[in-house]
Amino acid sequence: MILSTDFSTAGDHAVKYGYHLAKSIKANVVLCHAFMIPVEVPQAGVVVWPMDTYDEIARDNEEKLNRLKTSLNRLHEEGDFMPDIKVLNETGPVADVIRNAANSEKTDLIVIGTHHPGLDTLLMGNHDKVLIDHLNKPLLLVPPNTKLRLPRKIAFASDFKHPDRDMQLILSLMPLISALSAELYITHIQPSGQRTDQLWLSQFLIDIVKRATYPIVFSRIIDNDDSLSALGKLCNGKDNDLLIMVHRRRSFFEELFKRSYTKKTAKNTKVPLLVLHPAE
Repeated sequence: MILSTDFSTAGDHAVKYGYHLAKSIKANVVLCHAFMIPVEVPQAGVVVWPMDTYDEIARDNEEKLNRLKTSLNRLHEEGDFMPDIKVLNETGPVADVIRNAANSEKTDLIVIGTHHPGLDTLLMGNHDKVLIDHLNKPLLLVPPNTKLRLPRKIAFASDFKHPDRDMQLILSLMPLISALSAELYITHIQPSGQRTDQLWLSQFLIDIVKRATYPIVFSRIIDNDDSLSALGKLCNGKDNDLLIMVHRRRSFFEELFKRSYTKKTAKNTKVPLLVLHPAE
């Protein structure tokens, strides 16, 4: 699991949330910070910062990461699983550093925080499009006011346009959900007046329970002509502790005229949002 921070209060809070999650599911973590060295680009050419300035920034970041690592170790209680914490302090664009770390460490989850009001001020710069669109790993976005407790009620929001793909993604999450002993609500949002085939939905749930050998799975249907409004209610913190959405890439023109529901929801969510990507 990668826990990424920019050393802000919100960033470190997301790290602590991720660490609690890692303890529960018995996962080791990589504590990651990406930084850029400022450069001046006058008309005459490029003036790069001196190497000793780079070294000073790198050392300062390393010290902050180690202090944060120490604070995480103090959260350990006797009898708890104690995750191994690896520190990664790299220079480069945030998305590139995280993507490379995720691939090299073979991590299953990336955790990053959001500043209020959300992804418009995503930690370490406005990297929402790159992180959501181009990371091929599950991405957990943690709002700054999230309580440090494990999720017990998890909603998987779907329009069921791709039920086979949704099934595979849900099954891939079952080890995490079962480790948390959480209730999973397969939530279908449909326009008012449309009727979902209840027999099909019941069979969908039966298949999940049978294949995952996990019984705490329920269905929930929301009638709402405004899908974004319905998603907003799912992530207001009243009925769910965590919301899962599948992000499917749009073409340039689709993105230009209609921003994705995932990004709109992530902007205002009050609960952690887990973004999944379907297999290509």
